[in-house]
Formats: sequence, structure tokens, C-alpha cells
Amino acid sequence: MSNSKNWFRIPLRDGLFLIGLIGYVVAIFLPWSYDIKILNISLLAWGAGLLFLLAPITGIILTLAEKSRRKDN
Repeated sequence: MSNSKNWFRIPLRDGLFLIGLIGYVVAIFLPWSYDIKILNISLLAWGAGLLFLLAPITGIILTLAEKSRRKDN
């Protein structure tokens, strides 16, 4: 067993993606976003819709980039 203090080492890109995802969720789902409306749709709904689209797409792009980077080495 290694001497690492962490039981699971996460790559830097994945860690930044996770921190960005959590930051986005915290910013969008705060109570002030309920009253703001764009095209008569609340900012909460816009944020949730974008999260629904952007999170998987970004995750797939990061996975493919990691796969191609490993193939090159």
C-alpha cells in the first residue's frame, strides 16, 4: 500500500471539473436566482438546463482528451 494520505488520487483536470461543477451548482441554485427571469423563464431553470447539457458534454470531452493523451504516451 502506498504512503499517500488520500485513498483515491484524482487527476488535476477531473478535480478542476468537479470544483467548477460544484461552484456552478452553488451559484445557480442560490435563492436570488429564483426571481430573475430571462424570456419569462427563471434563471434557475436556465441554469439547470445548461447544467443538463454542459456537464455531460464537458465530461465526455475531458474523457476523450485523457484517452488520446494516454494513447500518445
